[in-house]
Amino acid sequence: MILAKMQSPSPRSDYRSSSFWIGVRKAVKDRPYFLATIGMLLSVTPLLYPLFFLQLEATMHGISDTVAFYILVIMNAASLVGNLAAAFIVGYIEAAVLVAFAAGACTLVTLSMLFLRTTASAVVIAIFFGVFVGIYGSLGPSLINSLTDDPSELGLRMGLSYTLVGFGGLIGPPICGALLTSHFVWWRPTVFSGVLGVAGFGCFLSATIILRQKRNTGGGVAEAGTVA
Repeated sequence: MILAKMQSPSPRSDYRSSSFWIGVRKAVKDRPYFLATIGMLLSVTPLLYPLFFLQLEATMHGISDTVAFYILVIMNAASLVGNLAAAFIVGYIEAAVLVAFAAGACTLVTLSMLFLRTTASAVVIAIFFGVFVGIYGSLGPSLINSLTDDPSELGLRMGLSYTLVGFGGLIGPPICGALLTSHFVWWRPTVFSGVLGVAGFGCFLSATIILRQKRNTGGGVAEAGTVA
């Protein structure tokens, strides 16, 4: 009897499973949240590309190993500035707008790697990318929170979004490495990352526009932004 009790699902377990799938379906039908999540998925590759390849590209263009070694240090220091700045700016500009801006800026900086030739250009790219990626990374939870009408679904939606982001992070850098090839054709992974970044920016921008329209009409996030 004890074994039978352990193996039989409890009503509470069935309720939790049912509410989980109801929350998933509701999240998928919520257009601003869905677009923002796709934007996060598409943007992860251009966000990771400089982290993985900026040092290598700097070295391949004749920049000294000493400077290349400190590229990530400079980037991390600039990222701290972005993290701190985002905490103040978000009080005046909503998270959705800031995330869209930061994602677009990161994409532009990633594309600027096509013109990396000197030590100064590598340092400037590292600084600007660090600042914008710091702003972007610190506002992800705030973005999802602003797109969630029911607070009880916030944890579920964060889990769904960052699960997809994790998959994007697993496949993005290897694809960039394959496009780079052993001949170091730098424009291929750079353009690939840039195209994904532009698509991600478009998703963020669309989510922001829909969110603004909902607020102007007085509807809640789930009400006005849900596909019937």
